[in-house]
Amino acid sequence: MTIHDVKTDNNLSTPVEITGSGEAVIFLHGFLMSPTMWQHSANHLPDGFSAVVPAQPGHGDADAAPDGFAMDDWVRWLVDILDATGSEAAHLVGHSMGGLLALEASVQFPERVRSLCLIGMHGAPWSEEERSGFVDFVKAIGGDWSDEIAQGVAAAMFSPVFTESRPDEIRKWSATVAASNRAGLLSIAKALAERPDRSTELSAIAAPALVVRGEDDDNIPEESAMTLAEEMQNARYQSMAKVGHCPPIERPRRFSALLNKQLNRIVD
Repeated sequence: MTIHDVKTDNNLSTPVEITGSGEAVIFLHGFLMSPTMWQHSANHLPDGFSAVVPAQPGHGDADAAPDGFAMDDWVRWLVDILDATGSEAAHLVGHSMGGLLALEASVQFPERVRSLCLIGMHGAPWSEEERSGFVDFVKAIGGDWSDEIAQGVAAAMFSPVFTESRPDEIRKWSATVAASNRAGLLSIAKALAERPDRSTELSAIAAPALVVRGEDDDNIPEESAMTLAEEMQNARYQSMAKVGHCPPIERPRRFSALLNKQLNRIVD
């Protein structure tokens, strides 16, 4: 594994881990997550693929996004990473927030997207209440990350089976969030809340895609995730039993098997 510090055009410094060689698979983690969520998948890709794992803006050691950061800037950040790693086109694997970024990149730069794997997300726009509620939540956790807040967020992120059977993992995740620059997340929260509505453009996405949802994901209705897959030109839907919002963390081997099957199907 090598670690590159990529400086993007919007002057953000981003650590990027690269493992293996071959076609690039770029893993984009979700909100309040970190590159470690992809550890199993990144280390178990099929031959002929390399894992490119950046820290999202404001997460881990990555610079926080500046005020006024918009979805267009975020996509440019991603394209800069493709350029810096020598990837003309890449397979994008995005969880939740990362999936929204991957979807937007597919609309703006379809020639740079080889395939998609979208986890824990849908393509419908947020309501005004959802937009303002999310920004208010991010403002709140910027000043406080109590055990009570952490437990509430964990309940939304992970399945009851995982939280009950893996308390050490929950504590580790919570400690990582507590130690992060939470106040620095507000700019990307606003970028998410103010992102353009692409729901009428999903049918133009031709890249092969896999949409994955955990059956116990209370954030994403099954119908919404299935609709996302149905509206793209070349997408499949896959449900994972006894899993919440974070399949790559809760069932890493099962998720990796699904991803690798998708990648092998594309190159065969």
